Amino acid sequence: MDNALMAAESALCATFDFLNPDMARGGSGGTGSVNEEEDSDEGDDDDDHEGGTGRGGRSFTGMFQRNRKSRQTMIATRPPPKSTSNEDMAQAATGEAETENALKEFDFLPSEEGGGGGEARSSDSDEAWSSSSSSIARMKEEFKNEQKDRRGILRPKRSQLQDMLSTLNKDEEITDLTESQIAHSFIHNNQMPANQSSFPPSESDTDGTLALGELAALTVNNDTEGSGGGYDMSAIRDGSLRKTWSTKYTLRSHFDGVRSLAFHPEDLMLMTASDDGTLKYWNLFRNWNGNKKASSVDFEPVHTFRGHDGPVLSCTMNANGECCISGGADSTIRVWNLSCTTGDPYEAYDPAIAGPILREHTDAVWHLKHHPTQPYMVSCSADSRLIWWNTEKMAPLTKLSVSDWGAPTSADTFPGDVARVAASFPHHAAVFDVETGKPVVNFKIPDNAADTVYRIIIHPSLPIAVTAHEDREIRFFDTNTGELLSSMVAHLDAVSALSLDSTGLYLVSGSHDSSLRFWSMDTKTCVQETTIHRKKFDESVYCVAFHPSKNYVASGAADGVCKVYA
Repeated sequence: MDNALMAAESALCATFDFLNPDMARGGSGGTGSVNEEEDSDEGDDDDDHEGGTGRGGRSFTGMFQRNRKSRQTMIATRPPPKSTSNEDMAQAATGEAETENALKEFDFLPSEEGGGGGEARSSDSDEAWSSSSSSIARMKEEFKNEQKDRRGILRPKRSQLQDMLSTLNKDEEITDLTESQIAHSFIHNNQMPANQSSFPPSESDTDGTLALGELAALTVNNDTEGSGGGYDMSAIRDGSLRKTWSTKYTLRSHFDGVRSLAFHPEDLMLMTASDDGTLKYWNLFRNWNGNKKASSVDFEPVHTFRGHDGPVLSCTMNANGECCISGGADSTIRVWNLSCTTGDPYEAYDPAIAGPILREHTDAVWHLKHHPTQPYMVSCSADSRLIWWNTEKMAPLTKLSVSDWGAPTSADTFPGDVARVAASFPHHAAVFDVETGKPVVNFKIPDNAADTVYRIIIHPSLPIAVTAHEDREIRFFDTNTGELLSSMVAHLDAVSALSLDSTGLYLVSGSHDSSLRFWSMDTKTCVQETTIHRKKFDESVYCVAFHPSKNYVASGAADGVCKVYA
């Protein structure tokens, strides 16, 4: 490349030879001068130049000559190209050998010509490949056997399950005891008979497991597992199966304390009565705000009943759920026709909703309780009277005057007997005959418990009455004899509310210490406690109630909030 540049420069100088006067005259002198200039030193360019006498021509030609000499000098000083040594050649040979060894490992692959691997390399790897093939085949066989074992576990068919269940039901049939036998067992042993409750396992099952037979091998997916409505698995291991309750709905619509509440006998509907003078009807099955995922604050009542001139102190549902009856501080009892409501919170007002008004009492109506199956109701008022009502005719049947004991605080009916009612008073509790209006059984409350009896309830199947006292205790009495069966300190403050579930296995109590406690009627122990409500003027929980046919519990308190548990 450098020689080509030098040739180009010579051609360029020849192009401008006409600028040299000697070259213009004679011709060959120019060329000879240039050749002589090449052989001369750089310092003699202007003195020894034979071909040119003009100053301008010598300067231009010398410039090109100097550039040529400098380029020749650069070429001469450039280092020679690096030659390939023996070490480099050895390294290249080593790399080729390593490449060859790496390719030997793939001799088992077919060649591009369609044949097998190279003969020189395949001979060394045939044994390794055959051993790998045998191990892969062995692994495949093990995998097939494992899958075959898994497919061998077959789930039982529906017919087999039905046969198992029928066999189980036949094996676990029990004979019903008479009411006297049940009462005798409870009174003398202070425990409920084990065969009256299929809910907890029997004491004979020392390991806490049920005799399921062939069903023990089944795996059942429990839908309630992990939710608030499931059972406590730790309790199952301990031998005491129980339900764990958690808050499902929080109903916030009242402006004052919730004094009373009542569930619909069959549907998931709830009526609440408040000190704000209203009753509110709640549909817990459907959320009317349009949100399918109903949260605890999204519910609104489907209907609000207004009519009382003052706080509504009590409410109850009739046996078929067609009407609700409420009593207030205005001494009136009002009937509300629920069959006229469609459940739509935006429906037009129907005057037929408001039923008759009963004015037999002359003071605040503290408590109302309807019979669970018959059209009868008992009311207690601050005028010191108990009235037994026929709710079909909405007429009083018997008026019981109990002025000697003071104003009654609560009353309850006997599920299997419409001729008796139980009532509580500030310092007494008794059973009355509704025909004669006279007390037939007086409960023997201890002398040291001379405090107010806030609530009395009757067990749905046993002759037992449960009372809540201001001295923080819950007491159990025999309704036939009035004897005290047992008592226990239940709360840190006065016990203000009680309710039993439809089976009679569990009791829930509310107190002014803002807590709810769930009790086992079998062991008389607290199985769960929750503190949710807030205090207002040293009062908290006013009422609690179990749903008659569903696994729900509700509570109302002085903070104006009603909570539903599931």
